[in-house]
This record gives sequence, C-alpha cells and structure tokens, in this order.
Amino acid sequence: MDIHNNALLELRPVYHAAPLQYLPSILASGELRSKRRVGYSMARPTARKRDIALGLGDYIHCSFERQSPIVLDKLKKGYPHVVLQFDSARLTDVDCALLPCSTKAWRSKWQCVPVSDPLDMARLMRLYSQCGRFHGMEILVKGALPLDSLVRIETSSMEEYRLVEKISQRLPLRNDVSIELVEPPPILKYAAKNLSVIAEYFELCCRVEIDLAIPILPFD
Repeated sequence: MDIHNNALLELRPVYHAAPLQYLPSILASGELRSKRRVGYSMARPTARKRDIALGLGDYIHCSFERQSPIVLDKLKKGYPHVVLQFDSARLTDVDCALLPCSTKAWRSKWQCVPVSDPLDMARLMRLYSQCGRFHGMEILVKGALPLDSLVRIETSSMEEYRLVEKISQRLPLRNDVSIELVEPPPILKYAAKNLSVIAEYFELCCRVEIDLAIPILPFD
C-alpha cells in the first residue's frame, strides 16, 4: 500500500530508532533496510526472535512517537541510539502497513498482523488520532526506507551529538538534515555505555574508504 494513496499519516513525523554504531552503515547505504535485507544477525536478539515468530522480518518498524517504549527501554539500559525523523510528506513509492501495538508489548499473535487494507488503516488512524487508542501503534515500511525523506537525527547526549556531527561530514547526508540533542527524561538516569568503542569505530569510518565491520556491542 503506497503511503500516499490515502494520506493516512496526516503529514505526521515518523520516527525510527537505531543503535548509534549502525549510523555510518545507514548513511553510506542511503536507506534503512529490513532485518531480512541486512541479515538477521544484525538485529537485536529479542527483536529478531519476535519478527521471525510474527512474520515481520521484511518490515522496518517506525513509530509516531519520538520516544517510543523501545527507545526508552534502550536508553534506560544505557545503549546509545539515534532517532531518525522522517517527513511523511516526502515519502513516495513505499509500501506500508499499520500495526495496532508495538511488537515489544504484544500479548497475542493476532495483535501483530499488519493492517494494509486502506479502510482498516484509516479506521486505526482515526482511533489513534481522535480517540487516543493504540498508543504504541507502529508504522511498518516494507523492504527499505530511503533517506530522501530524512529530516532530523536526534541524539541523547552531547558526546553522541559530536560523534554524529563528525560522521555526517564524512558520509553522505543532505545539508537540510539537522542533528539535534534531545536529552532523555531525567528519571531514566541515562548513562551511555561503550561510547569509547563507538567513537573509535566512527574515527575509522572517517579515515578509510572501505566498508568496516560494525562493532558487536550489546544493545538488547
């Protein structure tokens, strides 16, 4: 289902969270890719297990919420992430579906069946927008999501902000994409782990022309 066939997203921002160490690969490829396309070994272990069980491996999980339950959970555990914000008005030629609940919160398999029928998608959007239902609803983009619609990269600390700013000067990123510091809620007491390893990896990415293996770090 093309996202523009029904104007379902109502020009809302769409967000996707990714481990910070994945950013150079994402920028170099020019798109976000589903777990199936990048290889399941690159996914979070629990997310990989869920997506395989639910048949969602060929979808990219996005949210209408900047700080989704998954993002807050990872920050609480100290895993550095970036949140990529996309402008839905720029999304073209992508197939999407809606998922009534976050896969992190699913309780039965029927909750995680992608909704792609235009009328059903419109109904879910009305319940979400007007009735406050389905707070954890996800937007599923099939296959790949080009960075043409990327408008903003959000970081959670000043050190992470500087790393993203540096790598963005080395790898392809449009001039109109902003990099912002959005600090997590104080209650999370966010303390980033493995930033020295990520910083060394980013430094190598800035120096060489070849693809580098992404460091294997805990992020689940």
